[in-house]
Amino acid sequence: MNASEGSIVALDCLQFARLSDRAIAIDGIQSRLLKAFDAQGGYGIADEGEKNNGLLRRMLLWYRPSYNPSLMRISFSPDHPGAPSWSWMAYMGEIDFLPLGFGQMEWTEIQSPWSIRPTDRNQSTADGRRKALWGQVRYISNMAKAAKEGTLYYDTPSEEPVGGYAGVRCVVVGIQRDAKERADRRHYVILVRFENMEFRKSLDLGTICERVGAGYLPGRFISEESDYAQIR
Repeated sequence: MNASEGSIVALDCLQFARLSDRAIAIDGIQSRLLKAFDAQGGYGIADEGEKNNGLLRRMLLWYRPSYNPSLMRISFSPDHPGAPSWSWMAYMGEIDFLPLGFGQMEWTEIQSPWSIRPTDRNQSTADGRRKALWGQVRYISNMAKAAKEGTLYYDTPSEEPVGGYAGVRCVVVGIQRDAKERADRRHYVILVRFENMEFRKSLDLGTICERVGAGYLPGRFISEESDYAQIR
């Protein structure tokens, strides 16, 4: 765990009178961390860009520890900008980060709100760009077996998504480097599900997902085909 992750875990254990106060409390430490890393970022996530593309991906792979039964999604007030689902700041409850060895990962292409150019495709509104994370969304075959051979952590297991977890997809964030065939290597993923199809069609927003968890599983369970989508 690096210094930024340790600071986040420590802060996440604190209690606040109002759940939305945590976002305010993190602003100070976030500003100092971004300055120290010479990085851009927000929502408790840092992005150093091409000079260190591992930082963003490591910070996106936060998860709910098994001793914490469930996180709780925060209901922000109308005058608060809120936080996207891929940020731990959108939830209340203790979190941690998946342990990833340094120099042992192959990182995949992920676009953060701070790396997307205004002219990039499918960008609809300024607010959308500020909160959208872009990546390749893939199917998971035989979810039950994949979960047994890997480890998947759902953010709010007490609130099962409509339609159950059968509709859960994944965005591969990194692949472990080792001597195994690629199909047997650990693929570290963000778990996502599609938002309401009719709603996004009516606003011409393209494919939109929200995060529901994180974890890792062997690559053979992950489809080659993918949809380029935004996660909010």
